[in-house]
Amino acid sequence: MAAGNGREVRFRYLCVDGDTRVADADKVDAGSVLHGLPVRRPPTYKGQKNYPGLFWSATTSGFLIYESLLELDRLWVADFDVGVSWIATQPFELSGRIDGCTRRHVPDLMLGLTTGKVRIVDVKPVPRLAGL
Repeated sequence: MAAGNGREVRFRYLCVDGDTRVADADKVDAGSVLHGLPVRRPPTYKGQKNYPGLFWSATTSGFLIYESLLELDRLWVADFDVGVSWIATQPFELSGRIDGCTRRHVPDLMLGLTTGKVRIVDVKPVPRLAGL
């Protein structure tokens, strides 16, 4: 999908059956992304500074992966929110060429709302919000 200014953005996501899909933004099936599998798993290694793990969600009746304690806190908030009908972690990867460079980003959460809409969430500590 051409996003203007010579930029192209693609979505990559994993369906619940494990099939990888790549699509332009206007052709992404939000339901397949929301109920699909995480596109990446947080690495674990000795000496790392964050705390990845698994969170049992009452909303999804299953485990959700998280990368940090801050992300775990956001999962707790979403799990208790009556306006959230589903939670997906590491739901998709955005990629595109911007000014000749390939950029990639995986959002932390995708929340299915009871209104039928979705909310994309990136969890960041306050000091990292200064430039946004």
